[in-house]
Amino acid sequence: MYYHYKIYKSTKGGYYSFKTKNEITYRCFFSQNISKNDLLGCTINSEVYFFSFNRMNRNQYSEYDRFTGITIAEILNRFFTKNPNGIICYICENNDLKAIKRQESFSRWLKTRNTEPKKTLIKGEIAGLIYVGVIMQQNHSEKEKIQNYFIEEITTFNKTDKKGTIEIID
Repeated sequence: MYYHYKIYKSTKGGYYSFKTKNEITYRCFFSQNISKNDLLGCTINSEVYFFSFNRMNRNQYSEYDRFTGITIAEILNRFFTKNPNGIICYICENNDLKAIKRQESFSRWLKTRNTEPKKTLIKGEIAGLIYVGVIMQQNHSEKEKIQNYFIEEITTFNKTDKKGTIEIID
């Protein structure tokens, strides 16, 4: 069992939060679109949740802390325990040119902290600028449909510059 930071749930704010040993506070959010079954243009039967996390004290320097990733992975694992048919979508913002690092963090968390129920990550890169991913249980009934949609969409977006990629991690 891996250690993670103590997780707090805000009933008023609708987010989870935790504080690291370096006094960095993170907030993790799950939100739904108005259309609960829209996954980036693909209509599915399952409910889609967008996931994001924010570092609240951005100006404070902090060295790499592996327990931060372990804690976020724990929050994601808890989500799937409570929402077995749910689908999580995320988009990594690139304001600070670190979107690719965020994308790789999701891959690392899933590869190293993928507890039961086991999850699949379908992640894509569009033109080296946009990084997006979908996480669902490995045995999800709509996995093949979502996977095919992602492959088709990312291939279409990347026809002009050939820089985009897609990867599926089970």
